[in-house]
Amino acid sequence: MQQKKKSRIKRAIKVLVITILIFFVVLIAFISPIAKYLIQKYDDKILGRKIELGWIYINPLTGYVHIHNLRVYEHNSDTLFFTAQSVSVDFSMLKLFKKTYEISSITVDKPWGRIVENQGHINFQDIIDHYRRKDPNAPRSGEPTRFNILNCVINDGEFHYEQPRVPVTYFIKNVNIQSPGHWWDVDTMLFKIALLSGPTSGAINGTMSIDFKSLNYRINGAVDSFDLKPLSQYMRELSNYGNFGGWVDARVEGEGNFKDKLALKTRGLIAIKKFQYGPSTHEDYGSFQRLVLAITEADPGGKKYLIDSVMLDRPYFRYERYDYLDNLTRMFGKAGSKPGIHSEGQFNLILKIAEYLQELLKNFAASDYKINKFTVYKGDVIFNDFSLREKFSVDGMPLFIRADSIDKKEERMKIKLNATLKPYGEISMDVSLDPNDYGFFDISYKIHKVPVSLFNPYLITYTSFPLDRGTVELNGIWNVEDSMIKSTNHLLVMDPRVGKKIKRKDSKWLPLPLIMSIARDAGEVIDYEIPVYGNLKSPKFRIHDVVMNVLRNIFIKPPSTPYLVNVKKLENTIEKMLTLKWEMRQTDLSPMQERFIGKIAFAACLTLNLKNPSLPARFAPLSGRLIPLKSTISTLPSTN
Repeated sequence: MQQKKKSRIKRAIKVLVITILIFFVVLIAFISPIAKYLIQKYDDKILGRKIELGWIYINPLTGYVHIHNLRVYEHNSDTLFFTAQSVSVDFSMLKLFKKTYEISSITVDKPWGRIVENQGHINFQDIIDHYRRKDPNAPRSGEPTRFNILNCVINDGEFHYEQPRVPVTYFIKNVNIQSPGHWWDVDTMLFKIALLSGPTSGAINGTMSIDFKSLNYRINGAVDSFDLKPLSQYMRELSNYGNFGGWVDARVEGEGNFKDKLALKTRGLIAIKKFQYGPSTHEDYGSFQRLVLAITEADPGGKKYLIDSVMLDRPYFRYERYDYLDNLTRMFGKAGSKPGIHSEGQFNLILKIAEYLQELLKNFAASDYKINKFTVYKGDVIFNDFSLREKFSVDGMPLFIRADSIDKKEERMKIKLNATLKPYGEISMDVSLDPNDYGFFDISYKIHKVPVSLFNPYLITYTSFPLDRGTVELNGIWNVEDSMIKSTNHLLVMDPRVGKKIKRKDSKWLPLPLIMSIARDAGEVIDYEIPVYGNLKSPKFRIHDVVMNVLRNIFIKPPSTPYLVNVKKLENTIEKMLTLKWEMRQTDLSPMQERFIGKIAFAACLTLNLKNPSLPARFAPLSGRLIPLKSTISTLPSTN
């Protein structure tokens, strides 16, 4: 009896075990297709969007879930929003008994995502709204949910960003992200990130940690040969046309806060290479070969900047004036009138960067700063004016700017500028500036060896008279204290000569010969001191020296006019005899020009009092005319 009872118990246990095993086998066998059916049936309640699965495997015993070929669509659309080749998740089943939901690992292979931003609206806003609390002010009931998500991995992802209105399209590829995860009682999460730029060259590698409670973050990253070409898409909204490009290399460490733009501490090296912007890839309005910024510590929040060096290599800028516009206005519109500049609710990355840099510059001026070395090397600045009858062009190249030990704690910082003007001329400037108050500075400058004929396009347009020769020099010293100017400026125009009047219908007329005869001293020199004084915002010019020179020339010059006219006539005769016209594209001398060179050589010998100059016999008749001329020249006083 007792044995029968034991055998019954054993059979019952076997049946129970077999039943449980069959239940779990059936459960494992059918839970996956059931789960797939339920997810696709109730996808609107789960995510508010259409979800499709290739197949799904669920093991309720181990808590392992594997989804193959996951596809999520846009809201009320057949357009794909997110796909993944596979998603693998491990749930910790035992933690459920401790009221803790824990994903011990999650791996997403080859995800693909699409973010669309249009006038401030993002295409996944509906997902955020779907999971948002109906009443955020309502008190939470019970203990907070304990949720851990650990060992997160994204392998070989690709994510696209689009702005249809601009339009802008961009994507990143080979996105690999690893994270130890996030614990419910820990606010910080660490990420290791590596990715490549999709349409162009460039790689980003680094680590990042985020405190999701305070929104503080830390970064340590490297950027290698990152192409800026995609930013040209934003320039289309700001300009009528143009090409934009360059590369960025960086090694940066920093920390900050997502809520406060200025709460950022940074150190490292940033280099922008081969930057250019212009109408096309073959024509630039602005460019530079390299901009290197070595940052020891930059702390806008603490108003502290320690910069080891700033180096700008071969910057180039070209400004051109036309009849009604200039090259920049043609590109961007008058006063930023291009519609995209004022589009409300439209994100433009270039404008955001410009606004942030402007805010940083204001913060920099109000902070303690130190730059050990600042250099602009081999710059090139070009100005062309096509609005005149003849083109005016001047080119400052090479341009050098140097400054050492720019320190706000020092009493003065010194900046030195040197440039060579093309076709002729030189500029030098020394600046001594109080870094604590820009209303205190000293400037010493000198512009010399500039031919007055350089300004003939303006002179012909507004006076109808060119200047055939002459040299301009301008130098001065400015001492400014508390924005009050005390300066001396010396203008010297040596030997200016007015040419013949050029008759054109579109040229204005002024009696330039008369003006020059009054303004010019007896020694064929215009020499004026022009002091400038007053406030920087409203400077005043003292022209007493100019007026007195004009009055003196009016009363002193007339008695000597016949003599000066005779001298000028003789000088013009000599100049005509010593002038050789070189035609465009001419490569060698004609026989007539060779003979004329001989005449010039003979005249030079006479002028220099050379004895017995050897001259071919064919120039003998010329000597009879030049010898009396030579004797006349020797009796004339210097007219320099």
